[in-house]
Amino acid sequence: MWFYFFVFFIIIGLGSIYKYKFTNQSLWLYISLWFFLFIVAGFRGEGVDNDHGNYLMSIRDKWGITEPSFYLIAYFSYDLLGSEKLVFVIYAFLSVSLLFIALKRLAP
Repeated sequence: MWFYFFVFFIIIGLGSIYKYKFTNQSLWLYISLWFFLFIVAGFRGEGVDNDHGNYLMSIRDKWGITEPSFYLIAYFSYDLLGSEKLVFVIYAFLSVSLLFIALKRLAP
């Protein structure tokens, strides 16, 4: 858990260095932060949170989560390719990408 606090404060510190407008320097920071958050979110291990086991059971046994996108991604990742970890990687890619697209559009 301390690792995530450390990551949060590093992001806050780096974000406070640059002004609010996107420049070439801030774009590199933006891309670096996207990559770093994607790696942290997509490749975290078991036991980080209490829901990880529930997600794994939902992927394997197809119960518990009623979200259609979860079943679609779980079917593609687990049933066709045989990888449970790929579900988390795809969700991390989608969520972090959509978050950064929204931030870029809302930034002045």
